[in-house]
Amino acid sequence: MDTTLSTLSVLHPIIFPMIKSRLGDRKDSWQAWQGINTYYFSSDSESLEPDLCTRICKLGIPFNISADSDRSMDGEDHYVRFSSTGKLIRKMVLQNERYPSLNTLEELKNDHAGLIYYINTFSESVAEPSWDNQIEYGRIYRARRLITG
Repeated sequence: MDTTLSTLSVLHPIIFPMIKSRLGDRKDSWQAWQGINTYYFSSDSESLEPDLCTRICKLGIPFNISADSDRSMDGEDHYVRFSSTGKLIRKMVLQNERYPSLNTLEELKNDHAGLIYYINTFSESVAEPSWDNQIEYGRIYRARRLITG
């Protein structure tokens, strides 16, 4: 199973030391693109264990983790973000649920309002959460954790 971890490029100095040993020997173990760094974990290296993800979360760092199974559609995407009030937001989307149901689309083909509603609702349910303001919201999250213990 191949795994990727993505987070804001500005957080690279914090994340990279935590995960460097888990990246394996690949020269292309990470890349930066449009302000997002993506780190690649090969199938023969240790995967991202839950305690590492918990440590990243506690630091107020937003991230995505995608785990692709060797089987075609059995992977999953996990998203961690923070709200404007500093609350932790987690979202998971199974890769086999990324596409709308053909049966539902066919049922709604003559109900244009219902079709538009279904497509909008479905798109929202599988969309990657925004990275906007996540540095600030992560700081609020950490402050809340300090106050509440």
